[in-house]
Amino acid sequence: MKTILLLGSSGALGSSIYDKLTAVGYSVICADCVKVKNINYFFNATNVDSVENLFNRLAMDGQQIDCVINLVGKIHSKPFYNVMEKDRYIDDDIWDDVILHNLKSAFNISREYHKYCTRLKLKCNLVNFSSVTARGNPGQLIYSVSKAGVETLTKTLAKELGVRGHRFNVISPGYIDVASTRQAISDEQAAKIKSRIPSRKFGDTGSIVEAVKMLIEASYVNGAVIAVDGGYTI
Repeated sequence: MKTILLLGSSGALGSSIYDKLTAVGYSVICADCVKVKNINYFFNATNVDSVENLFNRLAMDGQQIDCVINLVGKIHSKPFYNVMEKDRYIDDDIWDDVILHNLKSAFNISREYHKYCTRLKLKCNLVNFSSVTARGNPGQLIYSVSKAGVETLTKTLAKELGVRGHRFNVISPGYIDVASTRQAISDEQAAKIKSRIPSRKFGDTGSIVEAVKMLIEASYVNGAVIAVDGGYTI
């Protein structure tokens, strides 16, 4: 039975991944910054010491992790320039905060996970999460940049460390039918988006979980960006 570390597990997607992986026999350890059901460890991915402490505690507890699934991140929607607002450009502090939560956190996790694996003589198998916005999405400049950075970070790690048997991959979801998506876009916007998707519908969390399961097991997949978007980015 493989042991999976699920980071950022408190949201709708994290809950679905937890339920479906445990249902097929995986042992899933959950870590997050909020106190909700099934959370085994609390940590802050934006804080280097907190991430280091998480992996130290895992090692001390005798946990041998076969795969880390990183769902940590923050969605941000604002254009680079908006003539309708007093402060027309994106604020520096907002830029720093989104980059911290999406890209720096992924770096922190990658580094401390690799240290943990090196210490225990294990092989990394890290699955980061990006987004279709990594190709650039009007109105989501910082989010797009941060997710593009996550993809580049992951692919570079695969190139550097793949020779030692470590794997680093990315899942890039499209529009998934969860509460956060429904809150972010109107019915009219949803209809327009669906008309651009070859599948003509939004995805479900089950499709994401199938991609996660594939990357847990597929030992020859490394440095890949798996689009789960119904063909939106074709």
